[in-house]
Amino acid sequence: MLAAGALAAIALGALGQWYAPLDIFAQFTAHWLILVGAAFVAAAFPRRAGALVISAIPAAILTLPLITATYHDEAARPPMVRETNVAAAASLSLPTSAATSPGTADPLAASFKLLTFNLLQENRDYRAIIDEIERHDADIVFLAEYGLTKKLLQAWLSRRYPYNQDCSGSWHCSIALYSRFPIAKQRLVLAQHDAGPRRIHADIQIGGTNVHVIGTHLISPLYGRSANYRELDFLAREVAARGPGPVVVAGDFNATLFSNAFRNFVEKSGLVHMGHLIPSWPMSPVALPQIGIDHVFMSRDVELYDVAAGRAAGSDHLPIAATLRLRQ
Repeated sequence: MLAAGALAAIALGALGQWYAPLDIFAQFTAHWLILVGAAFVAAAFPRRAGALVISAIPAAILTLPLITATYHDEAARPPMVRETNVAAAASLSLPTSAATSPGTADPLAASFKLLTFNLLQENRDYRAIIDEIERHDADIVFLAEYGLTKKLLQAWLSRRYPYNQDCSGSWHCSIALYSRFPIAKQRLVLAQHDAGPRRIHADIQIGGTNVHVIGTHLISPLYGRSANYRELDFLAREVAARGPGPVVVAGDFNATLFSNAFRNFVEKSGLVHMGHLIPSWPMSPVALPQIGIDHVFMSRDVELYDVAAGRAAGSDHLPIAATLRLRQ
């Protein structure tokens, strides 16, 4: 019965590609598969079947948080390429801010760090949020659920990141993008402006290269028939129509990598996922069962060097920090 129920849920999730409301079942594919495995183990050991079946549900719930835990400790991860480049510049007696001569590559130009973090509208633990952003020391920060309750953070963030765009004054938008690098062009799109999600487009100048960064917060699949699928599909088509040039898309997608909406986005956008399963939600009020809905995508002329989950800092999401470098 356990296996049949889990397999039925997987089948319903698969039907989500034709009837989007069923995609909610696909979001939990990893959990269903764990339950199927537990059921077959129980069938192999009938004398212990009861205990195995009873333990299967907490096992399905707890397995993904254990996966997430492997990404928490940044100190244990390889040195960031940005830091490596700083050391290389020092060994050459080149100041990291010095202009390079024609034909000489800037040792810092190839890499940058991006942080995406859904802060949770009602989260007022400002000290924890500031500490977490400082700890990651990212070059580009995208914030979701950054509404009227986050006004106390704006002055601090603006001093740290002189280039920024936000719609914190609107509860229906509540997103922001902050950058250390100059923003050549930017565009803020509210959800009601088109069929796509709320998002910020920014052409950011990194080492002489224009990188198009999109920070986005998509609607939950629980709100409206096909809403999440429709927004992701629109965004995928918009990205695909941009043409050549580095592109990075990050934010709260409200979709796991098992969902049909997610797979459709990858196929139509041509972007590459960060390639790691990092269950990032929910962290509160009960951190179970966790799923990965916060993501970073990049075009094929951008490569991922490192990715790590941060601390919740009062939010129901974990931040995701990714170090990226431009392919030469």
